[in-house]
Amino acid sequence: MVDGKFGLYLKWGTINAGVPQDLLDDVDAMPVEMAMNLVKQKMNKDGTTPASKKKPAAAEKSKKKAKTATAKAIEPKKKRTPNSYMLFCSEHRPEVNERLAVDSTPVKMVDVTKELARQWKAIEPSARLKYDALALELKTEAGTDVGKAKTTTVKAIEPKKKRTPNSYMLFCSEHRPEVNERLAVDSTPVKMVDVTKELARQWKAIEPSARLKYDALALELKTEAEISSGP
Repeated sequence: MVDGKFGLYLKWGTINAGVPQDLLDDVDAMPVEMAMNLVKQKMNKDGTTPASKKKPAAAEKSKKKAKTATAKAIEPKKKRTPNSYMLFCSEHRPEVNERLAVDSTPVKMVDVTKELARQWKAIEPSARLKYDALALELKTEAGTDVGKAKTTTVKAIEPKKKRTPNSYMLFCSEHRPEVNERLAVDSTPVKMVDVTKELARQWKAIEPSARLKYDALALELKTEAEISSGP
């Protein structure tokens, strides 16, 4: 998937295929089968890719030099952590598959994806909170910046200031050991997803007076960091 001058498009070798308008808002929801069909539609009848124009030798040489010069400055792409929508789909896909199944006829992935997208669009903000919270925690723990695969140049880049923990993160840090211990069954390891869901549930139900100490601590840490970093 490439973000080009005129929007997102699929790139496979020398083939460029447009993305359907209804999937532009969330390209991660596009089924692999649909992507392959879009590429196949762009191929010649004999299965070959469209012939590309021959570039002048000088232009090719210049391009190779530029590629070699910048290759060392490119950082490898970081693995994306799942966003809120992907976590929602992961949880609800089995139920949607089962509901759409008729006799022994296999359910089309396109139909499942459409139904999940419809449910996500209609979800209440309060119900969406747990997916947003889980996505944020996974992103924070992985140390990645979702959706931003950046390349660096030879020039020195000023390092980003380290974020101080917010109220929710401080709450999770304090209560995670207790939740881990409570959810543990025999010697079976507790899934991080289950712990995060329980922490999100508790945070949502917390009294404003109990939340005050986390808000105050988060503000204090942020202020201290700003003072120490200077102007």
